[in-house]
Amino acid sequence: MIELASQIKSTNQNLQQQIQRVVSAIKSEYELAKESESFLKNSLGRSTNRVQSLGRKQFDLLALEQDVRTQRDVYQAFLKRLNENRATGVNVNENVRITDPALAPIRPIKSKATLLVFLFTALTAIIGFGVGVLRELFDNTVNNDEDVAAKLLHVSLGSVPIIQSDELTAGQINVAYRHYSDNRLSHFAESIRTIRSSLMLSSIDEKKRRILFTSTIPGEGKTSLSISVAMAFGQVRKTLLIDGDLRRPSLDDLSDSPFDRRHLGLNDLCLGAAKPSECIQTLPSFGIDLLTAGTVNPNPQELFCSTTFSELLNQLNELYDVIVIDSPPCGGLSDALLLSTHVDQVAYVVKAGTTPVAKIRACLRSIQQAGSTVAGVVVNQLPDTDVSFSYYYGRDYYSDSVQKDAQVAKETMNLTNERIEPS
Repeated sequence: MIELASQIKSTNQNLQQQIQRVVSAIKSEYELAKESESFLKNSLGRSTNRVQSLGRKQFDLLALEQDVRTQRDVYQAFLKRLNENRATGVNVNENVRITDPALAPIRPIKSKATLLVFLFTALTAIIGFGVGVLRELFDNTVNNDEDVAAKLLHVSLGSVPIIQSDELTAGQINVAYRHYSDNRLSHFAESIRTIRSSLMLSSIDEKKRRILFTSTIPGEGKTSLSISVAMAFGQVRKTLLIDGDLRRPSLDDLSDSPFDRRHLGLNDLCLGAAKPSECIQTLPSFGIDLLTAGTVNPNPQELFCSTTFSELLNQLNELYDVIVIDSPPCGGLSDALLLSTHVDQVAYVVKAGTTPVAKIRACLRSIQQAGSTVAGVVVNQLPDTDVSFSYYYGRDYYSDSVQKDAQVAKETMNLTNERIEPS
């Protein structure tokens, strides 16, 4: 039984091997048959495409042959007719005939230049008016005092015009604060005095005041305005100008002293590295005192949040009637927000037709949320052709006699100062 069982097992294994070989052979034949079928299908498709292409080409050939036969018949008929005309000598052109005789014009014909010029002028005016209306509708910037009240919902402290080239004397550079000190009867100087009056009237009961000048982005003219307004306050009050931008100081060029004041300034005074007499410098030509930024501080927030800075401002406020601080831009930095908590008034500078209203609103909202008082908005670099300057800053506002009297008074004051100084 064991031997028979072994034989049965061996027989089953041989049977399974034979079955596997048969199955493998059938699969191979099936795969070959599939490949043959795929090859035949591809060959049939190519043959079908070739036959169809030949059929289309045959139709095109038949059409071309028909066209050639038609053209040949037309040519032969035309040639036959031409030979007949030449033989008979008759040349008749039935396609050309005289319908109306030519007549001389009664009056000369001219172009309608006047009408065209009028139409183009009217069209240009309509287009210009439409463009102006669209710009006014889609303009999202502040362009005058009315926009300050309508778009920003704040009081306007004044508008500052652009300094025109014809207002500069020969060899004078276009620097705003220099222009204010050298041209006290100019449009720019009058607008600066208007801003000074607005700031004084906004808190008329305060004898001591701290004013912060800031803007949304750099390049809007807040530094020049802070210097000019400080000079305007210096004419009536004892004024100190502080450079609050410790990252990128901008008031170091005001001093004519050869000593490098950048290393002695607000930062050094707060850290106790210098005395006030070593940091504060007097500018006789401007009539104010200056406190520069001093050593560049990469992280001024800690300084502005300290009690040392607050105590320093209180000490300086006892010595000066007006303290004007030029701060960094409000957009993107918190330096201006921290400085605004130490002042009484914030003057916000906006360049006309440049900064979007949404950014200005966000910065003003941040200043108010910090608990600071926004005294108003100053529209800077306004075109001198604006109607707001038509009366107050008109070029004929000051007569020649008044200007001459002012010049004589200035020279007399200078002579008086020269006589008093030696004594």
